[in-house]
Amino acid sequence: MPEQQSDALLAERAQAGDRSAYGDLVKRHMRSVFAIAYRMVRNQQDAEDIVQDAFIAALAAIQSFDITRPFAPWIARIVARKALNALEKQRVRQSDALSADLSDGRATPYDDAARTQVSTRVRAALLRLPPRQRAIVEMVELEGYSAVDAAQLLGISPATARWHLHEARGTLRTILAPALNGAGSAR
Repeated sequence: MPEQQSDALLAERAQAGDRSAYGDLVKRHMRSVFAIAYRMVRNQQDAEDIVQDAFIAALAAIQSFDITRPFAPWIARIVARKALNALEKQRVRQSDALSADLSDGRATPYDDAARTQVSTRVRAALLRLPPRQRAIVEMVELEGYSAVDAAQLLGISPATARWHLHEARGTLRTILAPALNGAGSAR
């Protein structure tokens, strides 16, 4: 069984035109970058498209990749930027459409139903955030990344990431306060 080559060696071979080396990089990092894309766009087909576009863009830019640096954060940044761009395009195309069933849900005596309702409200609230804020909240709060790591993945400064996180948390508190205080969904 052949020894697994490092990302740096595979990237160097890819820079020299070895397509199979690039294919090995793709296979190695596909699952982790798909998770990033899916968490951001919440749609399997869109996430698959984003990952495919990102790997194509990375191949086109492989000559600019610094093989002394890790490959995983480089490809993750490309995926995160592609996902943000897709979210921005989607946001422009959509009119602030929240379905009526999201705003009219009522608490039931059953714990599972209540958890589902809260989960639905949280997802709806996240969708109301600007794409960059939503991405940072999901990375930090749901994926467990630090604000610094999220900033690096999104190609922004840590201070900017912390500001977006602060703003997003405030917005989410405002949106979710009535539901979490049992005040219903009146707007």
